[in-house]
Amino acid sequence: QREGLYQNGIYQTTSLGKSQKVNFENFGFKGGFAYKISGRRWLFFNGMYLTRAPSLRNTFSNSRLNNAIVNGIENENISSAEGNYVYRSPTLKIRTTLYYSLIKNTTKTSFFYAEGIF
Repeated sequence: QREGLYQNGIYQTTSLGKSQKVNFENFGFKGGFAYKISGRRWLFFNGMYLTRAPSLRNTFSNSRLNNAIVNGIENENISSAEGNYVYRSPTLKIRTTLYYSLIKNTTKTSFFYAEGIF
């Protein structure tokens, strides 16, 4: 929820006071496992899925000036996976890691200075 502390001349009805509440229900889970190939070699796998509320900056079309909420705003969905291969010997230590992340339903709000245009 945004609370405007002053009344802007351009947005007289929507700049001062509290905005409408915007609620997002989120969840997340993650897990992983390790597999010991031998005493010197290991495989590790981790995965994650979560939803996250968009930031205040992306929830409101211009949070510095008014209470206008972006149409169709939704939770961001984030999926991620990681795999590791580890080799350890008395003379050599190697760790190779692969990452993959996918972020969906993101919102990007662009801002501009427009005093006097409206």
